[in-house]
Amino acid sequence: MNFLKKIQKNIIQPIHYRGLAITKQMPVYNINIGGAEIPIVSQWYKKLTTTRFLILNKKIALALIDLTKFPLFEDYLNSVRGKNSVVYYRNRVFKKGYIFSKINLNNYISEIYEINTSALIRGGRLMTQEYRVKSTAFDIIPQSSTYGVFKEKKLVAYIILVVLNEVVFIDKLLGHKEYLNDGIMYLLIADAIKEIYESNKLKETNVKYVIYDSFLTNGKGLTFFKKRFGFIASCVNWQFK
Repeated sequence: MNFLKKIQKNIIQPIHYRGLAITKQMPVYNINIGGAEIPIVSQWYKKLTTTRFLILNKKIALALIDLTKFPLFEDYLNSVRGKNSVVYYRNRVFKKGYIFSKINLNNYISEIYEINTSALIRGGRLMTQEYRVKSTAFDIIPQSSTYGVFKEKKLVAYIILVVLNEVVFIDKLLGHKEYLNDGIMYLLIADAIKEIYESNKLKETNVKYVIYDSFLTNGKGLTFFKKRFGFIASCVNWQFK
């Protein structure tokens, strides 16, 4: 595949296909990720501003929720109610006996490996080597928080959040293939967002935005899934102190 065809396949077609061709229609946010003297901030700033296929792939069409529009978690939940909604599936998962809880990744190494390898293909793509090799230990940074969903004490899904000043990035999230049809990812993400509100309430953080990667390379299913949660395609100007 030559360079122009690669651009067309990976950038132009996906943008037009999802109605994101006119970037002027996207809201624009100026987001400060913290002090440049903090190593993780410098690393993320570099990652966020790296050019890919002639554009800043972490600047355009990012999947973003502006939490300032919802003063309370209940306000956010009210925005994602309805038939076959986030609230509907979240309540259904609770009724099935699933539990959401904060976790330490290093206490669930075998379970995480089982989750990671429960499906070799996700979103039409082969899982990377990172997920197919069992870790001996996870490097946990102070800026991260990790949560899991349990069924009868078995970890069946996990999410890693990275908090950088005004924004929380959904860095990784994965669910066990055998439990996905129960809607476990709705509980996982919704209650992770609830934890962000709780941290703000306790003045532990001052998060204004949640970002779940970009819409650019998503298939139909993932695009629809993100929109159910209220993620909106947005442009971001990244800043640091």
